[in-house]
Amino acid sequence: MFEDYRQQINQIDQQMVGLWEERIKIVEEIAAIKQAQGMEVLDEEREIKVIEQAKSYLSDPDLSPLLEEFMQEVLRLSRKHQVTWMNQHEEE
Repeated sequence: MFEDYRQQINQIDQQMVGLWEERIKIVEEIAAIKQAQGMEVLDEEREIKVIEQAKSYLSDPDLSPLLEEFMQEVLRLSRKHQVTWMNQHEEE
């Protein structure tokens, strides 16, 4: 039984990695637009909306604080990658 749960977690992790890669590719497209238009990486209003939208998908509202923390980290890493991407593509 324990191993079954671990296998399920492994499958979920695999799906999450695929979704993360997909998200990062989109983040790079957004970074290109922001760079071309001279926009700031951080858009606090948008991040609040993203977190609230994610929380609205929850079926268990008790998980809201954990999801908020998770999404804040996702957004932090996305911003970090945008900055890295923009620095690597400054001259383009």
